[in-house]
Amino acid sequence: MALTLSGTNGVVGAGFTVDASGVSVTAGVGTFSSIRGEHHGDGANLTGLPAAQLTGALPALSAASLTSIPAANLVGVCTSGLTKTGGFGKLVQVVTSYYASQHSTTSSSAQDTGHTLVITPTSNDNKIIIMNQTSGGNSASGRSWKHWLRYTIGGSESGATYMQLGDSSQNSSFAFSHVLYWVHDSPGTAEITYKTQHSTDGQGTAYYGYSGSYMVAWEVSS
Repeated sequence: MALTLSGTNGVVGAGFTVDASGVSVTAGVGTFSSIRGEHHGDGANLTGLPAAQLTGALPALSAASLTSIPAANLVGVCTSGLTKTGGFGKLVQVVTSYYASQHSTTSSSAQDTGHTLVITPTSNDNKIIIMNQTSGGNSASGRSWKHWLRYTIGGSESGATYMQLGDSSQNSSFAFSHVLYWVHDSPGTAEITYKTQHSTDGQGTAYYGYSGSYMVAWEVSS
């Protein structure tokens, strides 16, 4: 250990030897305003240091080798440095629509039920997940009906999906409670109107919304 002596305001007595390695004291008296000891080494054997004595700026630390950290110890707010590697996203907004009316048609082409939902996406990079839950059927025994989910942008119909349901052995009127959903990629940022439609298979009467119908739209960031 080397000693640094500064601010002398007294007389260094005999016995003080100063060389390149520091100061060696064998005898004598001196008065100094400060004495600082410096240890040169890697500090590998230093233990039990009081936290109050650990001052100064720490060098940059790397956590590259940290593994198996308990989740309870991961606290605080991270503002940068995270990279997404999974398929997770963030829920941006939710819009719901309840339709209490019942609609019927004898047409074999898709007919509007009157049930709509309107949402305006915040980014074209996001996705819209649209879900419609309803019940219905065809009044003619052994016949089927189609349930459509369609969307329009700026008054123009842009896409649709549907399912066909039926029962070959019995009257299927109101027999089906089901969910139809669709994932709308790259939806743009203009207002979108989702609507439901239904139709027969050419015979009977198709019914939509026997006990009310729901639509829910989730906008999710990609």
